[in-house]
Amino acid sequence: MSSHGLLRLFVVAAVITLPALPLSAQHPIDPKTLDCENWTEREVITQTEMNICAGRDTRAQRQTLERLIREFQEKLATTEPTQWARLEANQKSWQEFINKDCEWEAAFAEGGSIDPLVYEQCVDHATAERIARLRIVLCEGQGLTGECPESRKYIPRAARHSTPGATRHRHGQKEQATRRQTPANSRSQGE
Repeated sequence: MSSHGLLRLFVVAAVITLPALPLSAQHPIDPKTLDCENWTEREVITQTEMNICAGRDTRAQRQTLERLIREFQEKLATTEPTQWARLEANQKSWQEFINKDCEWEAAFAEGGSIDPLVYEQCVDHATAERIARLRIVLCEGQGLTGECPESRKYIPRAARHSTPGATRHRHGQKEQATRRQTPANSRSQGE
């Protein structure tokens, strides 16, 4: 074999054995300019983009919950200080539980590129559920009379972002929430 043929064989072998660069390394992602609108509906999206967008969703949910808690503080701190103190303590405990629970869930993907996505979506969905439960209590009779203008400010986003696995997870939470409500409803009806 000639030296030209040997060089050609070497180049081909080197190209074949070189690890392919991940897409994100080929096209760096700028988190500041990444468009996360309807990110779960895209046909082509990198894992890094999914992680960033899920993180944004979670931050938005947490900000909404923080606004809701501040509204409770304004409403209860002077008129019902005991109830405010209870909510404040419960919220701290809830936050600690959700962080630990979602860390546990994400540990199944520990070290993998999907780990941050699993954690963020777990927190996002739990936070959305917390908002849904608390927002109605803002209303007269702690929601027994239905929705009110204060609670409508916290209606969840129309289109929840989710991946197929997260949808199953969220539906599982809804089913559990329904089961938890049933005994409470039974008790309130004297059964």
